Amino acid sequence: TSLFLAIISIALLIPRAISTYQLPELSKTINNATTLKLHSKSMQRVISLSNLATTAFNLICAAFISSQNSLATSNYLLFFTLLLITLQNTIATQGLVYSNILMACEETKQTIRINTLSLALFVISCLATLSMENRHSFLTICTAVSLIYILRLTQTRKIAIKKYDDYSAV
Repeated sequence: TSLFLAIISIALLIPRAISTYQLPELSKTINNATTLKLHSKSMQRVISLSNLATTAFNLICAAFISSQNSLATSNYLLFFTLLLITLQNTIATQGLVYSNILMACEETKQTIRINTLSLALFVISCLATLSMENRHSFLTICTAVSLIYILRLTQTRKIAIKKYDDYSAV
């Protein structure tokens, strides 16, 4: 599993590099709503393609690692856990464009609020999982993190799209 996590960590660098590379250009377009939308959609497309490629690669790796599993755990359980980890990372990187829009609009307070809420939900889910007798606590936490990332993505997206509309009205 540690090999898989190392592979995913490397795969995560690709969309993050794309996002970081394009942030200055996005910042230049912030005063033009049409250009901002076009540039952010272009960035989202490139990150989505990157995510598609890295997710496919990660799933192949997950299937291989699961098939080679010689531990007492179920191969299906291991694959499902690795699938959830892949899903978390894909969802997290899909939100990079929206986070960049908020940074470019100087709305980091919104990002901090969303990240603080995500952290609080993560801590609560960890404490709840630890308080229960659960043979699959890691899987439970992975499921909770996936749901938290979905919430984080939808909140960041909603606020960034509202920023589009605010700039369109000007």
